[in-house]
Amino acid sequence: MKQTKHMFYTAAEAAELLGITNATLYSYVSRGVIRSENGPGKSRRYSAADIDALLTKKDFRKHPEHIAATSLYWGAPTLETKLTYIDGKDVYYKGRQVTELAGAYTFEEVASFLWTDSFSAVKITDSSTVLLQKAEELTHTNTIFSAVDIIDKIQSLLPVIGSLDPVAYETSPNVIMRIGAEIIVLETAIVTGSFASGGTIAERLCAAWHGNIADEIKNTLNTALILIADHELNISAFTARCAASAGTTPYRSVTAALSAFQGTKHGAAVERVAAFFAAAASAPSVAEAISAALRRGEIIPGFGHPLYPEGDPRAAYLLGQLEQTHSADPALERIRAVCAYMETTLGTHPNIDLALYALAQAIGAPADAPKLLFVIGRTAGWIAHILEQTAAGALIRPRAKYTGVIPAVDQVK
Repeated sequence: MKQTKHMFYTAAEAAELLGITNATLYSYVSRGVIRSENGPGKSRRYSAADIDALLTKKDFRKHPEHIAATSLYWGAPTLETKLTYIDGKDVYYKGRQVTELAGAYTFEEVASFLWTDSFSAVKITDSSTVLLQKAEELTHTNTIFSAVDIIDKIQSLLPVIGSLDPVAYETSPNVIMRIGAEIIVLETAIVTGSFASGGTIAERLCAAWHGNIADEIKNTLNTALILIADHELNISAFTARCAASAGTTPYRSVTAALSAFQGTKHGAAVERVAAFFAAAASAPSVAEAISAALRRGEIIPGFGHPLYPEGDPRAAYLLGQLEQTHSADPALERIRAVCAYMETTLGTHPNIDLALYALAQAIGAPADAPKLLFVIGRTAGWIAHILEQTAAGALIRPRAKYTGVIPAVDQVK
């Protein structure tokens, strides 16, 4: 079933697509199957995501062979998980609303919750070990690390550090969690340039990017880390699960996840946001900047998300927090103007990529801060998926639907 690019249908369009009467459509709405809202004038419009979901179910009933093929592309669920639930309006970690967690806990506590169901079972910042000291030696003595991208540096170090860990292939949850904590601390050390112990992850990032630990900035960074900790089966989490299912170490599974994250359709999304705003800064107006991008056939980065037809709740929460602390910042004024134009003109809302860019702009962080913040935060989710997949004990090995030349019968021996 090919997904629509629209966010809403009119009543006539919805009824025609589903092959139902208007009365049946209204029945779907009253039962909560299809969401609707006020449209132009006195009309109502109907959620394209909900209608597409119904069409997909109908297609699966008629053509069950389509299930496997379409499930890989924003389709039907393929793997069981108890980690993250997305209902189109909100994100939940193990049944707890992520925005509620962001306002009540530290990133370390939420990581522990994802890994163990307890907010206090794992002490991530207490994980300074001989392996981390070895990582510090490698970064200081090997000149090649001074010339490579920070994420590439992390990717290069993880397998090496893992090879020095005598129990790296141990699959007990305690060992995986210990390694996960070390990886997060290692990432933070490389990002901040300091292997000194002490302080939460948000405090260490705040000190590195702001010059000192300011509570409002530290709290906003902590919020961002929690909001991006997990997002169900995104490509990097799925890659981590595939690697873990093969029986490799958490070091290598996270390395695999980082490789997927470095793709242009995943981690580079926030870089496109920065590039758009850099170009927009020289445009006569917001409208002309957006119009110019659309004329070039570009999608305005930082807006819309297939899982959130009504807007990314993570972005709304983080941008709301920034409004409370940095409302007068000129960078936020520009971002606010673009968001207002996109919503009123194109009906699209900001996603987490734009919110991370806004955060970096507001606190004066380095240009690569959004990507680095994403990596540190999402590592908590990657480790949670590695734990879950290791416990499942199954090798992820889908079958392919062959579409090439079928060999002649006499060639098959």
